[in-house]
Amino acid sequence: QIEISDSANKMDVIMELIFEFIDRYITNDQQIIVNKCEDFFIRILEIFQKLILVTHKSKFTQFIIFRLCALYPNNSLSFVGFLLQNFIDIKLFPLTRTISVSYIGSFLARSSFISLSTLKRTLHVLASWCHGYIDSHLDSTPDAACHPHFYAACQAIFYIFCFKHLSLMRELSFFNQLNLERICRCALNPFKMCLNNVIYEFCK
Repeated sequence: QIEISDSANKMDVIMELIFEFIDRYITNDQQIIVNKCEDFFIRILEIFQKLILVTHKSKFTQFIIFRLCALYPNNSLSFVGFLLQNFIDIKLFPLTRTISVSYIGSFLARSSFISLSTLKRTLHVLASWCHGYIDSHLDSTPDAACHPHFYAACQAIFYIFCFKHLSLMRELSFFNQLNLERICRCALNPFKMCLNNVIYEFCK
């Protein structure tokens, strides 16, 4: 327990030092230095792709990139775009695609600085992808091993709605365009395969 506590304290100190460095490096009198911010973000994003994204049960280091996204809105757009590109790229390792769309769900759901337009654009892309997948698997049955990307995308959509439904439901026309009912009721049955607590909150 002492060793775990020491490791946790070290991680806290390291993360705090990194955040302090970020604030000093990309700000001047509390104003963002755009070129420095964008350049530093690109460098961190490369590290995220190579190391953090593929690290099992990574819980803390990704907050470095979250911090950069919170400081500069364009970074959030770039980060979501990067994750979406990972997800739809069939040449990537399957687990990388699944993890990327999971990051989309948690990042958009939990971030208070994400704009409504970003939420809507991302949900539109994910829902459209799901509908296309359904169209090409009309005779398929529920199977997590055969359709991991579909279920990961569905869970991301459900999770985002769990936290952002009040904002999203103000525009019923957009909600209807997503046609989530078709996704929920399709033969692949995402309600059966996604996490129970996510489904429960989504249905509420």
